[in-house]
Amino acid sequence: MNLIKKILNNSFWLLLGNIVGRFTMFITNIIAARFLSQELFGQFMMIRNTVSMLESIVNGSVGSPMIKRIAESSYQKKDLNSVINAIFFINITIILLLSILLLIFTPWIVETYFLGKANLVNAFYIAILLLAGTILSSLIQGILIGLEEYKSIAFSSFITSLLSLPIIIFLIYSFDLYGVIFGVSYYFIMDFFIKYIQFKRSFITDVFQQNKTQILFEIKNLLDSSKYLLFSTTIISFTFWYARILIINKTNHFENIAIFDAAFQWLSIIMIITGATTSVALPMMSKVVNKNNNDEKKVFYINLFVNLFISIFIMLIFIIFSKNIMSLYGENYIQGSNTLIILAISSVFFTLYSVYNKWMVSHKQTKKILLSNILASIIFFLVLNFSSYTVTNTLALSFGSFYFSSFLVLVISKKNIG
Repeated sequence: MNLIKKILNNSFWLLLGNIVGRFTMFITNIIAARFLSQELFGQFMMIRNTVSMLESIVNGSVGSPMIKRIAESSYQKKDLNSVINAIFFINITIILLLSILLLIFTPWIVETYFLGKANLVNAFYIAILLLAGTILSSLIQGILIGLEEYKSIAFSSFITSLLSLPIIIFLIYSFDLYGVIFGVSYYFIMDFFIKYIQFKRSFITDVFQQNKTQILFEIKNLLDSSKYLLFSTTIISFTFWYARILIINKTNHFENIAIFDAAFQWLSIIMIITGATTSVALPMMSKVVNKNNNDEKKVFYINLFVNLFISIFIMLIFIIFSKNIMSLYGENYIQGSNTLIILAISSVFFTLYSVYNKWMVSHKQTKKILLSNILASIIFFLVLNFSSYTVTNTLALSFGSFYFSSFLVLVISKKNIG
């Protein structure tokens, strides 16, 4: 009973922080959808998707091993400074590298993948700020999760939203597409700084205390434990991003992407809610695995049940009110109600996949995750190319087939492992 109480209590605070942050982004996107043309909103969402692809590769590969390692070193009260220093070094190096690459290759990217829209070149240059902000925000949140500072996350998210939302709305009304990008960038950068202040308050030790040998060891250890997750998240992120690119080049406009991503935002609600409880479970499983197998199994199955219940409950709400939800973006978006229904059903399989994914990470079975994502990506593109439904519904079905396939492979893999 105490285990259930701890999972639910920690999940509540992390969930509260995530909901506050997501609410700010939802308001931002709804205002942007209503103020911008559907074409410009589609362009904005593709810039967000491109940045999210890069951030997902970084956070998806380093994030879970980072949380696991921080939880272990915090529990053992050993080498925590070196671990955190190593994490900062890896992430800042990645930010600098990706920023330089975007500066160099943006004109080519726009010409090759984004229909040569000239306004998107400057938009991508501005999005470098967004890239840095999202990576840093995910970094500091991962550190706080590893330290189980869930109340700090909730408090920081509330303050960030309070300070950011008025500025974001002003920027949207004043500068259109560029204003939206600046506004969202400002939000994530502010989120990082406020969470970092909270981190320094709870973590009194000098975070930049140097032990070069141990830091190098931790960098090597984190990169080594992340290598299969790097391949895995690269496959996922590129698959989802490139599918959108195919749709844009097939239809020669961004309007279908605007409709799809308006619907996809609501899938991300379930991802965030269930992601909160699975993120809470990872530090707990990292502490009990190989110490008390029964406790580890309890954490896993309680987490599985809680997340499955939540995802099914929200799925039913989205299905019933799909037209009302899509109408928030404007009349042109109501046609995406069926897309939202398909994505809502897909969210159940995403939830199951997410729980099994965390179990695999805690048991260092990242090769199994890589295998599941390779097979799922093949199925994804088969559905995308051979489905006869509308463009947005086909894309939604492809996502659903991906999550279902990945979950199925991980279930089979877990049975073989134990």
